[in-house]
Amino acid sequence: MENWDRIIGRKRTYQTATSGATTGRVAARNLVLGNVVPYHGTVMPFITEVFGYQVGTVGFTESYAREQGLDVISHVMSTATRRRSFGGKPIHIKLVAERKSKTLVGAQIISEEMVGGKVDRLAVAIGERVPLQRLALTDTCYSPTVGSAYESIVMALDELIPKLNSG
Repeated sequence: MENWDRIIGRKRTYQTATSGATTGRVAARNLVLGNVVPYHGTVMPFITEVFGYQVGTVGFTESYAREQGLDVISHVMSTATRRRSFGGKPIHIKLVAERKSKTLVGAQIISEEMVGGKVDRLAVAIGERVPLQRLALTDTCYSPTVGSAYESIVMALDELIPKLNSG
């Protein structure tokens, strides 16, 4: 189905069940209520499981962003989902940010756990064009058994932001 790409503001083909469900709900509500629910488009969040690993993506890859004419910088980091003494698993995160706007345009995450929530959080940040500095200061929940006090996305942002500002 044709969709609206929120990052570059153009039509795009994006075919997932969540996108279809969202556009279907908007169409149904607008049919009944008279075009009162706007549809802002998608940032293409997606997650799958492969051989016990959750692989999530949202927005653009670095190469696709460049193909679209964006001046981007990326950062890759690895850490743990939570304290290893509580069974934390390795998590690998790649963030892609646009230099001019200093916002995220994409992310890819791989881990055995906790990927979906991070992709969803980044989907909101990308769709709403949340500045990286503000995103890095967003409160996150914490308990040693279910997360990390220095959350992995925040860690990655803290390493990406100086690279973005130096270029």
